[in-house]
Amino acid sequence: MTATARTERRSTYRDVLDAPPHVAAEVPAGTLHTHPRPDARPLPRVFRVKL
Repeated sequence: MTATARTERRSTYRDVLDAPPHVAAEVPAGTLHTHPRPDARPLPRVFRVKL
């Protein structure tokens, strides 16, 4: 498969399932988009709420 043929292929749900586990993947309008998953650790407490 040539580089041109690879860029013309529309992405599918299979491409999302084949993405590595450390990235989030989506296919809007037939193009695969990936980005790093958010950190699962909670954010540090910055202030205290007084009631």
